[in-house]
Amino acid sequence: MLYETSQKNLEVSELDTPSLVVDIEQMERNLRDMAQFARESEVKLRPHSKTHKIPELALRQMEYGAIGICTQKVSEAQVMVDGGVKNVFVSNEVIGIEKLRKFAELSRRATMCICVDSVEGITQLTQVARESNTELNCFVDVDCGMHRCGVTPKEAAKLARMVASTGRLSFKGIMGYEGHIGGHPPKEWPALVKESMSIVMRARDEIKQEGLQVEEVVAGGTPTAKITGKYPGVTVVTPGEYILYDCSHIESGLVTMESCALSVFCTVMSKPAEDRAIIDGGLKTFDFDQTEYPRLRDENLGAKVVSFSEEHGVLRLESDRAKKEIRVGDRLELVPYHICTCINLHHNLCLTRNRKVEKVVPVFGRGMVK
Repeated sequence: MLYETSQKNLEVSELDTPSLVVDIEQMERNLRDMAQFARESEVKLRPHSKTHKIPELALRQMEYGAIGICTQKVSEAQVMVDGGVKNVFVSNEVIGIEKLRKFAELSRRATMCICVDSVEGITQLTQVARESNTELNCFVDVDCGMHRCGVTPKEAAKLARMVASTGRLSFKGIMGYEGHIGGHPPKEWPALVKESMSIVMRARDEIKQEGLQVEEVVAGGTPTAKITGKYPGVTVVTPGEYILYDCSHIESGLVTMESCALSVFCTVMSKPAEDRAIIDGGLKTFDFDQTEYPRLRDENLGAKVVSFSEEHGVLRLESDRAKKEIRVGDRLELVPYHICTCINLHHNLCLTRNRKVEKVVPVFGRGMVK
């Protein structure tokens, strides 16, 4: 699974750029922290692998106590199963017979679950289950405030009853994703989690009134996992970014820069003015899906990224120190604002210990959007 390349044993400062670099020891501290929370809260941990897209890291999360992992796409799930992960929840709606046939095929090789939130979704999944003569596991997705996918509690009960009546699908439980909460001030999170989870629990109760068992109640992204995981009735939390964290979590106050285990190393390729430097990483290196720029790991340097083009990042040098110290050829260490979309742009990720490359891991799940 791990590629040993010419980059092994290089010092981080010797890597060609742009390069994704993970500090193994900080990553492991993050893994231990969330695993300990799950144990102490008596809630199961099923991380989202869409953050890193690497089976090796998913297996490491399971070594730290995760019961399995989540993906958002069937193609991502195939990457994980091919890489040795044997318990995968496609925590998303999937419409399309060919995709669902692939899901059914994977269900013969691993423990698989998938989400539904429509009659059509259940109908397609049932068709594929019949064709493949395979019982397929599914969850009903409940909209608990994000207003993306998902249904109301009453609609959830109707869909759960439909799933149970097919004779081909196995109803396993419900999922709610309170992803909208992370955009609010942290002091508001507990009340917002309570509001969101009360909707999820209403769905659970409506389903129970139909005489159905709700085996699992799944919720909890990285910002709110440690609040959601303590809510009565929640049985599984699904944080993803906690393995590495990013600047969005620094901005919210969830963690400090020290907790961010991944950096993008870039080279200063030009310094056309005393107060402006250009790095060799832009939109194709960091992405820009939340319209926020990466930040320098050295928060005291006095420089910030202020614009992107495809292959260029423009830094404004605000302090005398930055104007003096930053020169053409220098390596700068930056932390992405949103780590998931950043990693998806890269072929490889360097795992390092004590600033030396230990392993180079292919990002096998990059570009898996089907």
